[in-house]
Amino acid sequence: MRPRLLLPLVLAGLAGPSACRPPAEHGVEQRPPPRAEPSAQAPAIPTDAAPGAVCTPGEGRCTSDEVALVCQGGERWVEERCGEGSTCLGAGCVSLRAEGHPPVGLAREALLAPQGEGWLDAWSAVGPLPGPLPEGDATTPPDAGAPPAPRPICAKDGYVEVHEKADSKKGPKPPTHFVLSGQLVSGRAQRVLLAAGVSGRVRISVAGKRVLDATREADPAPFRDETRVPLDLDRGVHRIVVEVEQPTPAPTGFWLRARSPSGGPAPDLLFATAPEATCTPAELLRAEIQKKPTATGFDVSVRPGWIGLGPRNLVDLPHRAELASEKGPARPLVEGTLPAASLGSPEGAISLSIPFEKTGTTDLRLRLGAAPGTEQKIPLVYRGALQKRVLALVDKRASIESSAATRGEKDSLLVHIDGLVENLAQNDPDISWIKRQTEEAEALLASLEKGESPYAGRFGIQRRAYRSPLDGRLQPYVLFVPRAYRPGGKPLPLVVASHGLGNRPEIALRVVTGEAPEAGFNGLLEARHFSGLPDFGAFLVAPWQFGNAGQRHLGEDDVLRVVAELRAHFPIDERRISITGYSLGGTVAFYLPLHYPDLFSAAAPLCGYPNLLGWESIRKAPHTPWENVLLAKRYIVNWAENGQHVPLFIVHGGKDDPTRSQLVADRYRSLGYPYKFDVQEDLDHNVWDYGYEDGDMIGWLKSHRRPKAPERVRFVTGEWRYDRAHWVRLLGMEVEDKFAEIDARHSKADGVTVKTRNVESFALDLSQLALREGAGVAVDGAAIEGPFAAGMLWLVKKDGAFVRVPEEPSRKGRKRAGVSGPLDDVDRHGRLVVYGTQDPAQIETNRLVAEHFASFDTFAARFPVKSDVEITDAEIDSRSLVLIGNPRSNRVTALFESTLPVRFEPSALTLRGKRHEGEDVGVSFLHPHPRNPDEYVVVHAGVGSAGTLASRHLPRFAPDFIVYDGRITVQRGGHVLDRRVALDGGFFGIDWN
Repeated sequence: MRPRLLLPLVLAGLAGPSACRPPAEHGVEQRPPPRAEPSAQAPAIPTDAAPGAVCTPGEGRCTSDEVALVCQGGERWVEERCGEGSTCLGAGCVSLRAEGHPPVGLAREALLAPQGEGWLDAWSAVGPLPGPLPEGDATTPPDAGAPPAPRPICAKDGYVEVHEKADSKKGPKPPTHFVLSGQLVSGRAQRVLLAAGVSGRVRISVAGKRVLDATREADPAPFRDETRVPLDLDRGVHRIVVEVEQPTPAPTGFWLRARSPSGGPAPDLLFATAPEATCTPAELLRAEIQKKPTATGFDVSVRPGWIGLGPRNLVDLPHRAELASEKGPARPLVEGTLPAASLGSPEGAISLSIPFEKTGTTDLRLRLGAAPGTEQKIPLVYRGALQKRVLALVDKRASIESSAATRGEKDSLLVHIDGLVENLAQNDPDISWIKRQTEEAEALLASLEKGESPYAGRFGIQRRAYRSPLDGRLQPYVLFVPRAYRPGGKPLPLVVASHGLGNRPEIALRVVTGEAPEAGFNGLLEARHFSGLPDFGAFLVAPWQFGNAGQRHLGEDDVLRVVAELRAHFPIDERRISITGYSLGGTVAFYLPLHYPDLFSAAAPLCGYPNLLGWESIRKAPHTPWENVLLAKRYIVNWAENGQHVPLFIVHGGKDDPTRSQLVADRYRSLGYPYKFDVQEDLDHNVWDYGYEDGDMIGWLKSHRRPKAPERVRFVTGEWRYDRAHWVRLLGMEVEDKFAEIDARHSKADGVTVKTRNVESFALDLSQLALREGAGVAVDGAAIEGPFAAGMLWLVKKDGAFVRVPEEPSRKGRKRAGVSGPLDDVDRHGRLVVYGTQDPAQIETNRLVAEHFASFDTFAARFPVKSDVEITDAEIDSRSLVLIGNPRSNRVTALFESTLPVRFEPSALTLRGKRHEGEDVGVSFLHPHPRNPDEYVVVHAGVGSAGTLASRHLPRFAPDFIVYDGRITVQRGGHVLDRRVALDGGFFGIDWN
């Protein structure tokens, strides 16, 4: 089952025993009950009645579940009592008898109402049933054999999990399916949008009519509201059936809720399940639990509430908390009542400050509901003196910030302390780790308070951090400091170790030094406890890389910033910075050196994946013209020319498709570049034990030194961001759908000669070359006018030939390194995600999409989110913006609309002179920030809500702009469109036109 982040609070008695009792047949009516005579006490006249009239004929409303007020003849309000087989909902009494074979009667007490986010999360389920879903309109179990008894599925977190992941180790299993059912009760004739997100094959039928048949993979997880189906409901009861098939071993499930076309929840809508398999409100109640350690115990906050189905009429919630005791009575803490209106909100939290008299584990027992209620146990582990020591460190945060330590030292110490607090909050059982880390933090702080550098003179493993400007959060990395290190002393080599998928940085250091843990790569114990690492006389560093961002922009940026941190604070030999990695990290070790050839002196990629064009998901999919351009630019084999001074040591297992790595090795061979390609025929993916045995690879990496000013520089680039190598810098390309190439040489005899291709402007750093007086410069066979001083030489192509210009040519308003696109280039910028709130019908959608673009599937980046009314002018101007919603719904989109390349209409949008009509049409594009030329504005917006929602289905490789409609939602994730359809897409011109 999928792990839950929120702990459930079970409240069995909240709904009372009647919620579980099947309705009496005599109380179910087939038609609305006759109007009752007016009660003796005249009902109150609604306050919103029109002036000059008592009421409007046909008008009605509920005063309780059993009583309605109806307008009689436009003259008076009449009280109508609903019979046992009906309930008051909307404008009057509604029969609870559902048509069917046989007809189903619902009890008023069994009705649930959508609360919070409104998920339909309570179902009567039959299954698993053998075989795939039957074709046709069958929505009941097959006749063969007695079907299993229905059981309730109660999904308090909103997502309804149906099939668990199947065990595929024993071979393929035949598919199975479930049939889930419930009853929608509508108090009015209305159109609703049935919003679903599914994994597996899911069919939904309402009142016997199929409304959805969709198949989606489980990875990435389903999006909420990814499919919206219009559904017309009459007043009354409508049977809803959800059939779920597991066609692959992946788990299945769905999100489902009913929304109003005008935005927000659908009005006057209730839900019920079969009497023999129901979910009580208690089983649907969830709670957010937060524990904060204090010096004497814990502060605990518990926020109960429903985000899906809950009680129709919320009532105040009694609660009682006490500490369990092994000897003697429990110690009472608090007793009270949460107001019904506050449930699920920050104001509806139970706040407890719990002091402890002694160390050890004690259960916090929390009872919700009137006695006897139901109890939730929350274990608390108090560490006594150790906990006091950790909290004493927390109290030193202000002094750490005000100290003379470097920013990196402060951030490293703060993340160290934050980790200890988290260990205590999570009842981490690894007490030896907490003690050791506490002692280390105290020692670091003691040095700081003496005015010393807290990390000076410390060798071996150091867990460090820096604050990333991308998402504003502290990013950890792990550093090994050799004993040869002396502040201000001899520069030492640096080796970057890039981890495998799902690994921790500590594991990467262990692996590359030949100390790979035998128990596995993903365990906390293996990352925390090891007897040290061999000292190779070099700095070793393992970046976190935002989790599994790998070679993508986030991961690449993290590596570069970690290297910059070390270069700024340690004596790093600038010409001996190398990189290695395995699996995902092996891919990183292929990519980064060829993107930054003047940073790395050597690279050792093990069992990597540089064969992008051979990946099955890309090889088997059709490609648009702009996808072919992007794939060529992201295919690292095309960058091999940059590796002239970056020797490679490639290791691959013979049973692990070594042709993946061979593509780069073959290209190096054809170019005459230095490389080793070691294929171990008897090994599979796990070549690291062999490749890193005895740390020999570290020795090989250390032995290589980057040339200071190589006599020849071959530089190619397909993306503006990667614009330099050694003493050559690209400024502008002539066209951007092809690679730019610069082949530059220098010698005392011949001066500088350069050959270019697809280059509009570039620069040469002559200060690195020590040219003798009178040396010449020739570009593409034509001499450049001298003389040449030891500085930057700026060259621009005019009328087909390069000419010298006195200063760096301006690229204002033009594409350049850092502001060039495509869409994912924003990943190298700090950003704020801004969702629009100006149109009530789009607020919910805009917020959903903002949450999506604020995070990355398996990556650890989490970007800040604000509404368009919360963001300040200073925030608008200071960073890149990701704007969610069209100008009608987002005031910042409207603010910039005149400077952006798209125009929105009520029923269409126009981009590049092409008009696209439809509520489900959307556009995603990237453009220079109108107020800050170093930043971007990214817009994800639709003509209506459906188009905005569709933006979550973009592939990873998207151009500068892409226009789409609902057909893009057939697939999630992936690098290319594949089965998805785009209406338009491509790149803006070099002048952003």
